[in-house]
Amino acid sequence: MATLTAPPGLEPEPDAEVEEVAPAGTAGARRKLFDPHLEPEAIADGLASGSLIRGTIRVSSSKVSMAFVRPDGAKSQDREWVVRGTKYRNRAVHGDIVIIQPILYGRSEDSSSDEPVMAPAIASDSDEEVVFTKPNVAGSAAVQRDEEEVKMAKVVAIAEKKGSGRVLVCTLHPDRQKKGDGQVHAEDSFVKAIPTDKRLPTMLLQINHVTKKVLKLPGKLDPFILWPMQIITWNEFSKQPLAKLQGQCLGRAGSLEAEEKHALIANELDDHDVDFPDDELDEVDGIVRDARENFLSEVANRKDLRSLRIFTIDPATAKDLDDAIHVVDLPKKNQIEVGVHIADVAHFLKLGTVTDTEAQRRSTSVYLIGRVLPMLPHGLCNHLCSLNPNEPKLSFSAFFRLCKRSGNLIQDPAPWFAKTAISSVCRLNYDQAQQVIDDIEIEETKRPAVYGGYSWQEIKDDIKLLYEVCGKVRMGRLTGGAMTISKTKMIFHTMDSEDGIPTGYHLESHSASHWVIEELMLLANRCVATRLFNSAIKDFSVLRNHKPPENKKAQTLQKLMRERLGIKDFDMSCANAIYRSCQDIYEKHGKMLGLCVEMMVIEPEC
Repeated sequence: MATLTAPPGLEPEPDAEVEEVAPAGTAGARRKLFDPHLEPEAIADGLASGSLIRGTIRVSSSKVSMAFVRPDGAKSQDREWVVRGTKYRNRAVHGDIVIIQPILYGRSEDSSSDEPVMAPAIASDSDEEVVFTKPNVAGSAAVQRDEEEVKMAKVVAIAEKKGSGRVLVCTLHPDRQKKGDGQVHAEDSFVKAIPTDKRLPTMLLQINHVTKKVLKLPGKLDPFILWPMQIITWNEFSKQPLAKLQGQCLGRAGSLEAEEKHALIANELDDHDVDFPDDELDEVDGIVRDARENFLSEVANRKDLRSLRIFTIDPATAKDLDDAIHVVDLPKKNQIEVGVHIADVAHFLKLGTVTDTEAQRRSTSVYLIGRVLPMLPHGLCNHLCSLNPNEPKLSFSAFFRLCKRSGNLIQDPAPWFAKTAISSVCRLNYDQAQQVIDDIEIEETKRPAVYGGYSWQEIKDDIKLLYEVCGKVRMGRLTGGAMTISKTKMIFHTMDSEDGIPTGYHLESHSASHWVIEELMLLANRCVATRLFNSAIKDFSVLRNHKPPENKKAQTLQKLMRERLGIKDFDMSCANAIYRSCQDIYEKHGKMLGLCVEMMVIEPEC
């Protein structure tokens, strides 16, 4: 993860990294609030013997005193270990890789009494005193547990500071408010940094000559200004970690610029918001130049489809068009032939190049409200690899046939694949395609341009034919046990905005034009997956496999809907049952509740 660079003079003073104050109410020697972390040798021995476990800690967003650890290599259905309270969390931060030890409880280790052992008081105002009454034996021997028993543990070391090493977005407040006026006084030693993510701990920022200058202290702190912070130390004597400012102020919460920066940092994507290096831009310029000079010779080695009636359907705001389709009616066979064409990025992006290395680092394009942080430079993503209308492009294509009567995939001839050259004849957006499906005539001046000697009527006929057949494909898929859940996308209105701030929004409708393209892409993926699965490179292929829902999460969601929403018949036994249950909610309770339940099904974390 890239780190925000602190401007000159903003680095912490040397003392700031080690100086901490004693907890309020203590005198003389400081009292330890946390156990010391184990040494590496003890960790290695414990992991080898099985008495210690390594995994990632996840703090609950609904109850921050609860945390969960999924051991490395655990299966999705395996139970997570529960770490309750900040004392047992032992300075670990959400996202850290930790070493945990199962907790001995039920009986004290030096007693044969059946009295339950009470957990020590937890150093957090929001935590509750915990009484463990079920026996749980920890040690080098394997631990036997009932399936319904909760597995409790405590953190004994932090292996990797994946969470505490991150930049954290915070608001700043006086450490001790005397009159509740937000004032930091001359005698104050620290400022309190409260993360916007409540799963993260409150931190202390030392007041020194640098922070006084940057924050204009003594004085009043604006509690709505966002600051990037980073934990620098947290020892066993301190209830809160010591932190430092890690970059410039992000701005005021609620402003577009501040919230964009906030979102990028919170999702560890701030390293996308940088310019491409000059050597990469020079490399891409060379790729574009070579592609133009060698285009015809490359087409000679491919299947030339530039004369076919190929078109694209994308969101109106799409900048790069990476897939296109065509359909040919075969009335004598009662079939259609479909081609799905994907921009051949791999032809231009060679392994080990500067552009390839940077693309691996970025992994994806990031879409913000008014701008995009692309994975590839403009010369590739918006030029060579965007299937713009009336521009010849290189692509990789999947071809398959469908029965017009049933929507079934035809196996004779079997689906086939080829490197191709295409030229899209029309660019439509989803709204225009939907108007065609709904037989709403588009005014001639508002119709998309059609190239290649084809007519608007021919494009309309293709869309209607695809709608008719894909409807049967979809029906067969859903009745055959599949599940489909549409993620509702919020579309912001920025076209008429001079400063990039949205003037409004609407929820994107998942209309028939959307699911026509969805079905075609699913079919193409199925064909490719089948080809790979039956090939010599099966063991090296990346194939998607949606596992059934985890029982515990399914039960938690069912309980929530039963107790809070009064929905008692939500079936999560299989994918198709979930789909039918969601559809029932739409029918009985309306669109808004249906959308909410679908979101809970997608993200069932508690």
